[in-house]
Amino acid sequence: MFKKVSKSLISVVLVLCITVSVFSVSLFSVSAGFLTDKLYDKLYDIGMRVACEVTETFGGLYKLLKTFL
Repeated sequence: MFKKVSKSLISVVLVLCITVSVFSVSLFSVSAGFLTDKLYDKLYDIGMRVACEVTETFGGLYKLLKTFL
């Protein structure tokens, strides 16, 4: 039970950290006038994709470790 809770909690924290960092960088760039709306949308999509990939990779590594331990 505790392992399941800690795994999901760590996954949520990872996703939040990555999403917040991508948003902060892109919002700073938009406020500085460097990005257009299209580029901002691309950055948002890339950030969400990276967050999903990191979560899936972390989940896969967790399952792999769980089978060996």
